[in-house]
Amino acid sequence: MYAVPDPVTGDLVMATIAGSFDPESFATFLAAQPGLGTKMAPRFVRVVERMPVTATSKIRRAELRREGLGCPDPVWWRRPGECTYRRLTGAGPGNAEGPLAPTRGPSSVRRQGLEPRTR
Repeated sequence: MYAVPDPVTGDLVMATIAGSFDPESFATFLAAQPGLGTKMAPRFVRVVERMPVTATSKIRRAELRREGLGCPDPVWWRRPGECTYRRLTGAGPGNAEGPLAPTRGPSSVRRQGLEPRTR
């Protein structure tokens, strides 16, 4: 499990699984984990034939993180608040999450305690 960049929330959790993937049994497995909160369940699941490893058999998480959702492998995703996974078609979270919310830049309201000290 590792973080992939998301333009809206900052980061989302992604897991990579080597071999076959059954979305129903994976969702059942996650639901049966008592210490796993709903926000910690991976939003995306990448399925690879073999994990990319170093010469010392450590998983290359930086490489997986860098490829993110634009990888050539099949990626499954779940909507926020749902438990079921579906196949992601197209690259990028914009296709999975819908259009990005419009932004108008930073707020013009100054938050207390964040102003620079003048004394």
